[in-house]
Amino acid sequence: MFKIFFILLVGVQCGWNVWGPWLPCSRQCGGGQQSRLRTCASEPCPGPDNQKRMCNVQPCPVDGGWSGYTPASLCTLTCGGGTRIMRRICNAPTPRYGGKYCLGLPTKTQPCNSFACPIDTLKYREWSAWEPWGTCSSPCGPGVRRRVRTCKPMVGAVFCPGLNFQTGPCELKPCPVHGVWSPWSAWGACSVTCGVGKKYMTRQCLNRLHGGNPCLPRGDTMREAVCYKPKCPKGLLDAAVAPSSNLQTGVVGIGAVLGVAIVGALLVWRRRPTHTIEL
Repeated sequence: MFKIFFILLVGVQCGWNVWGPWLPCSRQCGGGQQSRLRTCASEPCPGPDNQKRMCNVQPCPVDGGWSGYTPASLCTLTCGGGTRIMRRICNAPTPRYGGKYCLGLPTKTQPCNSFACPIDTLKYREWSAWEPWGTCSSPCGPGVRRRVRTCKPMVGAVFCPGLNFQTGPCELKPCPVHGVWSPWSAWGACSVTCGVGKKYMTRQCLNRLHGGNPCLPRGDTMREAVCYKPKCPKGLLDAAVAPSSNLQTGVVGIGAVLGVAIVGALLVWRRRPTHTIEL
């Protein structure tokens, strides 16, 4: 009874303890394993005491490797010491998954035809026709293009005079020119000479060509502000209404004169003497 009471009091756990942390993966890449353990706190403890899982399943980097050299090219000279070229490719294997590219150069040269040329046969070799022009170096605007030609093999000849390539200017299309805002102009003159008016400043979107973008950030081409001039004198307002007042006064005066003249004429006509003719 005392033992059972002690176990209940202390709180001894039956079964497995919690799982421990996962151990480091067995591989850095390419798929490895890691495990974790647990311990038995008190029997019975059914089940395994360890767990395993896959980890670092991403592919491992593959560094590049050189292929074998190709057979040597034709000698650059038929006599007098020339060179020939051998090439190799970084594809054995090809770099993958962040692997390093092959170290070293993809070509090497060998001396060839190092014997002296006969003096009586010393002559130049001939060029082939020019190949078509290559693509322009720039998708728009001024660029450079190139074409090449080949020096034909010829027994007894030493080399071809001149260069085996030519460069020339090219332009597929004009490049877009994006618009740029001009600086804001100075404020213009006020719209009035006295009182309250408005003044303006302007700017322009310049140099937009060949489908270029409009000026950014977008905005107005004109700004306005209120401007204040000295208070307008009262005389200017009286002058503005003076013509109409003078006209009304003149009309009234003319009407009065005409009215007096008409009334006087009627009175004279009514007071004229009456003449009677007797028979």
